[in-house]
Amino acid sequence: MIRKEIVIVFICFCGLIFIACDQVTSIKLNSTEKVLLLGQTDSLIVTLDGKGDFNKVSVKWTSSNSCVQVINGKIQGVSKGTSTITVKSGTETASCNITVKDDIVLNFDKNYFIYYGDLYQVNVSGQALLIMTGSTDTLGLYVDVPLSTRTLSSGSYSFMGYYVQDYTEIVPYTILPGYLDANKKQRLSWYYGQIDCPIVGGQMIVSQNSGIYTIQINVKDNNGNKIHGTSQGVLYYSNMSSASGMNSEKSNFFKITHKPIDFCTK
Repeated sequence: MIRKEIVIVFICFCGLIFIACDQVTSIKLNSTEKVLLLGQTDSLIVTLDGKGDFNKVSVKWTSSNSCVQVINGKIQGVSKGTSTITVKSGTETASCNITVKDDIVLNFDKNYFIYYGDLYQVNVSGQALLIMTGSTDTLGLYVDVPLSTRTLSSGSYSFMGYYVQDYTEIVPYTILPGYLDANKKQRLSWYYGQIDCPIVGGQMIVSQNSGIYTIQINVKDNNGNKIHGTSQGVLYYSNMSSASGMNSEKSNFFKITHKPIDFCTK
């Protein structure tokens, strides 16, 4: 009887030691504040301190507002607002304040215009890619211009809002929205910077005086972020309407973008 009681006490004592060994005494996150755009993702890294095997320790993540989604430390901006992300293990907690915004202010210093010509061969408009670059942002807009001008004409340009099947619908002063093709390649109008995403709507206003272009951008991406700004300066022009012109200038075209933008041909 005495031996049995000793064995029971010994087992209980060992169990207490085992529980005490897997104990978190402090928990930290790699950041206390973050800013996200709509659709943007990031990760919070948790550091545990204590004793034992942390693989056996339970860690729970919560978000105080549905504007931010969190799954095992990966966060994503869902809607505009603020949220506190809390991670908890045992009695220990750590938190990070997240602000989700939907506004991107552009700051460009160079503009490039690559003219392709009448790619669709329907004698309606000329296709071109307008690339606007800054220290951190690149915006590429696939624009349609009058065949008679072969350059970026002054006026108001608006998005067609969908990818047409009948090429005669692609008329001057329109912009085609960006999309991913079947091979997940980025096509037509895209923004690269704080987030990489297709541009799907909005407006561009262009004016020109003695070779100096003023380009006002007010567009939106597929997540709903508003992207806007004004660029003023010369327009670097490349005519790639012939096969030889495209081949000779293709390498230079890729050098001037922060990230490669696919050539969009018929």
